[in-house]
Amino acid sequence: MLGNKNENRKFYNRNFHSFLGYCVGQIKLYNVIGERFNELHIFVEYFNKLAQKRSNEKLESMFPFIEEIFENKRYKYIKFTTAL
Repeated sequence: MLGNKNENRKFYNRNFHSFLGYCVGQIKLYNVIGERFNELHIFVEYFNKLAQKRSNEKLESMFPFIEEIFENKRYKYIKFTTAL
């Protein structure tokens, strides 16, 4: 930390405060994007493993396993719905 108050004022001024606000905003934005990406990545990895194990079956037969994924883990950004 700088020694006296005059030096502190030179370092921490309105421009620096504005820059810190910008940095915090970017961190919040990219944190949400990162969370979404990670959640989707985990789901896709699991689904790919499931598809490899059951490669000779129809997708329709995998629906119970996909439902199980959503029952075991609560996803914040991915929603599971079925079409009628």
